[in-house]
Amino acid sequence: MITQYEVPGYLARLVPATLLQPKLGPINMTIYKDLRHFTDYTRQAVDEHNYALAKRCFRLAEKLYDHGDAIVKNAVENIFVFSFSSIIRAIKNRIFQLSREKYPNAKIFSITTGLAIMKMNAKLGFETVTFNELTHDPLFWEGCKSCINYDILQGKQCKNCLCTAMLYTPRRPAML
Repeated sequence: MITQYEVPGYLARLVPATLLQPKLGPINMTIYKDLRHFTDYTRQAVDEHNYALAKRCFRLAEKLYDHGDAIVKNAVENIFVFSFSSIIRAIKNRIFQLSREKYPNAKIFSITTGLAIMKMNAKLGFETVTFNELTHDPLFWEGCKSCINYDILQGKQCKNCLCTAMLYTPRRPAML
């Protein structure tokens, strides 16, 4: 479990030291200040199209969230995720639009534990479904290996998980 006191060490490995606030005296909830600087640093990488660095930043944020204690998770949600929610929504919408253009008759599915993603999916027309309605292709499920719930998914032979399955089915013209 990563505590708020360990976060500056994780950030220092990725973010230039000049961006982090100096620590004077005892640590007093500086995790929020550090994450604000980290968020600004990540946003700058995105704005400058330095996607390799941005990807590393997002992975670090994910690691802090996945392995952080309650204070760390709260800070990541309220500072980092909230700051990028509009970008994430725009990316999701663009990927959905491109998928629909390239494969207009294809069903599109999504699995997630994130309420924000579920809400975005619902606005795009996705509906909640059972895992039986998703692909049975083992290559797809390989993408879940990095998830902390992967053991649960494997234990249930990819038929159930803690994630919510959602499916977009394109509307077909009515048959006459």
